[in-house]
Order: sequence, then C-alpha cells, then structure tokens
Amino acid sequence: MIDPKRRRSTYLTASMTLLLLLVVAPVFLTRASALTTSYSFNLLGPNTAMAPEGAPALAGDTLIVTGSGAFDTSTTAITGGGSYQIVTSSGMIVDRGTYVITTFIGFTPYGGPSPGLQGGKLTLTVTATSSLTGATTANIPATITCLVGSPPPGAVEGITSGGFSQSVIGKTLFHINT
Repeated sequence: MIDPKRRRSTYLTASMTLLLLLVVAPVFLTRASALTTSYSFNLLGPNTAMAPEGAPALAGDTLIVTGSGAFDTSTTAITGGGSYQIVTSSGMIVDRGTYVITTFIGFTPYGGPSPGLQGGKLTLTVTATSSLTGATTANIPATITCLVGSPPPGAVEGITSGGFSQSVIGKTLFHINT
C-alpha cells in the first residue's frame, strides 16, 4: 500500500517540476533565439539613396538598388548581391550594373515580433560592376537598415552606399534563419 503522504509529496514534486519547466523554458527559448547568428535579408522593391548637395561629382544624384543576401554573425560569412542604377537629378542614367557583397563588417540586431520579421543595421562592402563601361569598383562601403523591432532614435529605413549617404526611399527586412 502506498503511503498517502508520500503520494502527496510525489505529486507536489511533479507539480513543482512542471511549473519550473513552464517558467524556465521560455527563458531558454528566448536565450536560444538571442544566440541565433544566421540571417538573411531582402531589399523590398527598389531602395534609393541620394548624394548630399556639396558631394563632389555626385551632388543630387540618386542610387537605386535591389537585392538580397544572407550572413552569419559568428563566422562573418556573407553572400548576396543585386543590381543598381545611378540617376542624375534630371533623370539621366549615368551608370547601371550589378554588385556582389564582399565583406561583412557588422550587424546590430533590433529584434522583431517573429523570425521572419526582424530589424537591424548591417554594415558591409560590395564590389560593383558597370554594365555600361565594364569597370569594376571594389570595397564600396554600404549599410542596410530595417526599423522593425527597437531601432535607435534617428535611424532611417533603407540603404546607403559610398557617397550616397542619405537614405531616401526604402523597405528592407531581416529574417532569422532557423
């Protein structure tokens, strides 16, 4: 025959263990997502950046970019690319071509409501190849910023690259790769 006090003790222990798991499990799951290092990103439609007035040779020109990629913050591996155009304020296309992402510099995550909806700021370099001239330009600095989550005050959605330091129009999105 089982002692009723022992049975109550066993149920109490099992109940406490279950309660502990229900409280602690979300902490571990949150910690696991905080340790996630693999992301992908998309430029949702064309993103534009403008060269500020006073910028030599580029003043008033607009950079139009499309693309996507993936990166891992723990290994600094990065891949991706897309296309670009440079347009003058009068609408004349002065360059167009493709770019390949070459170097991961850093990523600041802003978080988000789900793995597929994440914000952050990615800093990288690209190599661009003009389809008009065939010229290749390496080590062009660039940023991609998505304002989902908790971005810092003053952050602007979109891209910047080289002398095109004013993000104008852009929608971007980061995704945690699971």
